[in-house]
Amino acid sequence: MRWLARWRPALRIARRDAWQHKGRSAVVLVMVALPVLGVVSLDTLFRTSDVSAAEGLDRTLGTADAQVQFSGARAIQQEPTSINYSTAADEEVAPDNPADPEPPRALAGLLPPKSRMTTVLRGSTDIKTDLGRAFADAIEIDLADPMTRGLYRLEGGRLPRAADEVLVSRRVAARGYHAGATLVLADGSARRVVGQVRWVDLSSDTRLVVGPAGSLRMRANETLRWWLVDTPQALTWSQVKELNGHGFAALSRTVVLDPPPASEVEHPSSGGGTDSATLAVIGMVVAMALLEVVLLAGPAFAVGVRRQQRSLALLAATGGRPRDVRRVVLGGGVVLGGVASVIGVAGGIAVAFAVRPLLQGSSTSLFGPFEVSVRDVAVVAGCGLLSAVLAALAPSFAAARQDVVAVLAGRRGQTRTPVWSPVLGVVLLGAGIGGSVLGGGRPSGGETYIAGAAISAVLGMVLLIPLAVAQLGRLARALPLTARFAVRDAARHRSRTAPAVAAVAATVAGVVALGIGGASDAAQNRATYTPHGPVGAAIVTDYGQSPDWSAFEATVRRQLPAAQITPLLGIVNGLDLQVAEDAPPPEGLEVQPVVGDKGNGLAGSFSTSFGANVLVGADTFRSMGLQLPNVDRERALTALRQGKAVVFAQQADALRITRARILRQRYPAGNSGGNATTVQTWTVPAVAVTAPGTDQPAQAVVPAAAVRQAGFAPTTTALLVDGIDISTADEDALTEALTGVADTAGIRVERGFRDDSSVIVLLLLGCVGGVLVLGGTLTATSLALSDARPDFATMGAVGAAPRTRRAVAAAYAATIGLVGAALGAAVGFIPGIAVTYPLTSATWAEGAVDAAGAPIADHFLDIPWLLVVGLVVGLPLLTAAVVGVTTRSRLPMVSRLS
Repeated sequence: MRWLARWRPALRIARRDAWQHKGRSAVVLVMVALPVLGVVSLDTLFRTSDVSAAEGLDRTLGTADAQVQFSGARAIQQEPTSINYSTAADEEVAPDNPADPEPPRALAGLLPPKSRMTTVLRGSTDIKTDLGRAFADAIEIDLADPMTRGLYRLEGGRLPRAADEVLVSRRVAARGYHAGATLVLADGSARRVVGQVRWVDLSSDTRLVVGPAGSLRMRANETLRWWLVDTPQALTWSQVKELNGHGFAALSRTVVLDPPPASEVEHPSSGGGTDSATLAVIGMVVAMALLEVVLLAGPAFAVGVRRQQRSLALLAATGGRPRDVRRVVLGGGVVLGGVASVIGVAGGIAVAFAVRPLLQGSSTSLFGPFEVSVRDVAVVAGCGLLSAVLAALAPSFAAARQDVVAVLAGRRGQTRTPVWSPVLGVVLLGAGIGGSVLGGGRPSGGETYIAGAAISAVLGMVLLIPLAVAQLGRLARALPLTARFAVRDAARHRSRTAPAVAAVAATVAGVVALGIGGASDAAQNRATYTPHGPVGAAIVTDYGQSPDWSAFEATVRRQLPAAQITPLLGIVNGLDLQVAEDAPPPEGLEVQPVVGDKGNGLAGSFSTSFGANVLVGADTFRSMGLQLPNVDRERALTALRQGKAVVFAQQADALRITRARILRQRYPAGNSGGNATTVQTWTVPAVAVTAPGTDQPAQAVVPAAAVRQAGFAPTTTALLVDGIDISTADEDALTEALTGVADTAGIRVERGFRDDSSVIVLLLLGCVGGVLVLGGTLTATSLALSDARPDFATMGAVGAAPRTRRAVAAAYAATIGLVGAALGAAVGFIPGIAVTYPLTSATWAEGAVDAAGAPIADHFLDIPWLLVVGLVVGLPLLTAAVVGVTTRSRLPMVSRLS
């Protein structure tokens, strides 16, 4: 234990020094403890909100011993801790029929004797409302059975006692279906609401109706059935595998709590691991966070070494070796880092415990028990301790190299930057640039290279900053006295200034890189956005067999009396309809532009929201609200008036399309899919246009005469509702009312491209970067002013004005902020621009145009100049102003002995 004996006096000295200089120690404690507190609280909240299979048994099984589900296959293989299963390639899986009693009989013969079962049906149903009809989740279960306890929370009222009594969720109750109200199902049958319930496995804001078996009219094709089983003894893994051999999947409480070894599992868990890109990003964030803490706490340790330099020099003069000097300084990092980590861990757990009820109130799923991971906490605390030790590392080497004679004589010893530091910085910076270029040139996986390159570039910049700071003194000749003093003082005390400048630079580099990537991604989303109709308008569609458009129009007028309603005409293809099995084969039209002499068809990709692939008439074209250049719009309308078709195609101008084929097609009977058969073909004159966005709005718009020639009559395929502002509440109410007319009806409101998330991200980046830059600059400036008290005393002795100290403080803060932000922005541009290449590659959008009609680029670069200028210029000036206002103007008068 000789090493402990060597460290004991160093730690004792560090503890006493930390207690003696409480202000400087508090700075280090805050710098280290805050990140530890934040990470521990987030980790604890994440683990508390993440419910494992064992923790979720009560909300999955209630008090039952197992949950069993029939797969429909002859044999399956399943995971031990979930109900997930797979079947053999040659197994034919038949859907479970909830009305089929055979699976329960077969299951009863496979379970241990004296086992008891209760059936659970989960699906969906429709309930009538004041406006029309609303969709709701539905569960049929016997809640009086003790096995169901834990699956639900009764929030008011009582449990159902008869087949015509049901429970509803909070969202349904808010529509007037409180206890005592009558709930009417879509088929007209009435149910009495006797209470309010929350099913723990569903979102709290879900429309939910719960009732006894047979009480709800569920949609048969959307119903899932399982059984809760109470067995006289534990259901083992071998018994679960026996059930698997008969097509049953079982989730056993005993197996979940005590999983079998991997050698006995034929279908291992399919949980995918974290991909390399995600790991690279996480590694980069951890490395940058560590570096940030080290750089922010570094100036405090540098000032501490300045305060200790005489005692350290005495230690060296009395026989202490350089490593003994380093050990004393590093002991400060160990003491302060250890205390800060303990404070951060305790504070993080306390914050998580206090915040958990607030997050639970806004969450849609129930959290698990309050969980603190000892392993994670230990790792985070270790990182906090490591960051403090690393922050003290550079000052410890500087203290070991100081001139003992100069320090004991009262002169300020000068430390030189090691030769290897700038050389290694150039190498790392070059590697960062090269890695960014390499990652930017890769079509996939480039983010991994760029993440590593960003770390390398920032580390290289940090090693080069002392050299850059050393050159500041040469640039100070033309500055006023206060600014010249601040710049030269910063250059002279590089051990104190360089970490502060590096902290600001690293923060700005990360914010600029992320800001460029986020802004460029938003620019791509904006350019490639495809509108689905006129902005602000709603489009009502229905793909049922016989849509009642007059009823839809009357419903819209009741809900939105001031709205303008325009029918859109078109031809609905047969496969888009819900056709009965015994109906005759449906027919439809397809329009293909004719390209070249050989008549090749090239329609491009399209995604219609107007109810039909082929639309009819100039009025429909005019109502589509396409953002076309005026020349293209007038050309298309003129063509339709002249009996020509308007087809949509990528790069329409370059293709020079003059004709189009109209194909009358017959689809397989019963809407069973498959290829359509072409019955007849016509060739008509046509013009082509390219609509903005990556998808065309339809195949074509054809004249009514061409449709009649093909044997069809133009029909209404959608209703365009515009002329008023349609709010989200209006949209929800209209959806409910239209569904009351036909459950196949739908509505979509085009609100244009909206990207609030990118604005929020940029604001968050600006706020986080601003706080870090402001905090780092203020901390470094405060330490510098404290260290420069003798110089201010000299200024006061020779007649300097009281405001001189404020001006020097503001100039020092501006020096740190401007130099650090400028260097950080320059380095942040490298990975920021590089990451836009793999992030915004849009080669898939070749031929598409944006809203202005310009071709969509294959790569997007958008630099958030407001963010960059704010960080590089605005924030340092703001920091300087804050420092100048808050610094005491009275110059200290102290005696100097020399």
